[in-house]
Amino acid sequence: MIDLKDDLEAIFDAKPIVANTEIREFCGKCGGTGIWTGYGDCTGDRSCTLCKGRGYQVFKFTKAERDARRAKVAARAERKQQQALEAFAQANPLVWQWANSQAERFEFAAAMLEAIKKWGKLTERQLAAATKCAEGWAERQAKWEAERAVSKAQAKEVTVEAIEVAFGNAKSAGIKWPRLRLDSFVFSPAGESSKNAGAVYIKEGDTYLGKVLNGKLFKSRDCSAEQEQRIIDAAHDPKSAAIAYGKRFGSCSACNRELSNQESIDLGIGPVCAERFGW
Repeated sequence: MIDLKDDLEAIFDAKPIVANTEIREFCGKCGGTGIWTGYGDCTGDRSCTLCKGRGYQVFKFTKAERDARRAKVAARAERKQQQALEAFAQANPLVWQWANSQAERFEFAAAMLEAIKKWGKLTERQLAAATKCAEGWAERQAKWEAERAVSKAQAKEVTVEAIEVAFGNAKSAGIKWPRLRLDSFVFSPAGESSKNAGAVYIKEGDTYLGKVLNGKLFKSRDCSAEQEQRIIDAAHDPKSAAIAYGKRFGSCSACNRELSNQESIDLGIGPVCAERFGW
């Protein structure tokens, strides 16, 4: 009589039979010769170290399978690295923000960011130093924000519409970077790709005095109350200010060239520049 129970146990206990197969691939190092000639006239054993002189390599898996395995390992490593970064950022938000914002301009911040991305952490000494830098940076940021808030609240209204029209006329006439010298100041438009696009910058010599944006003058620390008022007055009537500049300094307000002929001297501005700026 057949014992069905014993037969089933035998079936489930049996180990699967796996064919003993190997995958051979052409050796690219020796060109399939089994001999490596990379060092030219070297003596001694010249067997290819990659394929052991066989001319081919032996693998357990196909190239596609190996590539898939490598991709899996790389993806797993990337996930692990991302998790480590997220954990560090959560545990040290100020250091993480400081390192990312200052890496381009501060070598130490760049080094710390690279270490965090590579190892997912910092050493105790590195973390202490980075924390100290981050705290100082945060204090400075808070101070600057407070100063900007005060500057915004105290900004005086100023009209620069006439200057903007003049700059627009000059650009249409082919002047790429127009400028106007009014009073003792130089007014220039911000670039179109600038973070202050639409603003008008004001300088006196090499000193930056501020900018006019959205109808308000945001002055710098170097701009005195007296300079601030003169800027507002010059911006109110730029044509008159340009003529006054030419008669005072003997040079064109727009191109800064000397007013040499009598017509230009009488006008207080070069006729060509006056036409280009719409005056």
